[in-house]
Amino acid sequence: MKKILNLVLTVVLSAFVFVAPAIADQYNIIDREKNPQLYCLALNIYFEARGEDTLGQYAVADVTLNRVEAAEFPDTVCEVVYQCRRANACQFSWVHQLNNPHDPRLSEREAWHDAQLYAVEIKKWDIMRGITDGATFFHATYSRPSWRNVFEKTKRIGSHLFYRDPSRT
Repeated sequence: MKKILNLVLTVVLSAFVFVAPAIADQYNIIDREKNPQLYCLALNIYFEARGEDTLGQYAVADVTLNRVEAAEFPDTVCEVVYQCRRANACQFSWVHQLNNPHDPRLSEREAWHDAQLYAVEIKKWDIMRGITDGATFFHATYSRPSWRNVFEKTKRIGSHLFYRDPSRT
């Protein structure tokens, strides 16, 4: 059923300007050149949460978009995703782990397809927007970053814990 719904959504999305031509590879929905912000969001979902269920992937997207809206972070999705405050201290771990994060190898084709669908759904249609209750930070449950005690935990979704800055309104 999920594959049928994904196929239908892919066909529908192909009619819009922000997607790749219908004749393109069935796993590529977002045209990187025409919609770089949406593409960056899909990359972040893919690399940060492709092993998560649907809610976990939406949650990562929600944090990314919450950062775009927050004054202390950059103003675009791509700037948020690729923000590194110092060497090897990027906001999202995959960015400094890949040799070329701007042109990564996407080995799990179905996961990439799903990440693109979730990016479109949350960014264009606000589906699941707000799922993290305003979180701008998250980490995997198995890690213990030093900043976790500074922020207010909003919830756990899958194998991630989500936090917001209590000083923000």
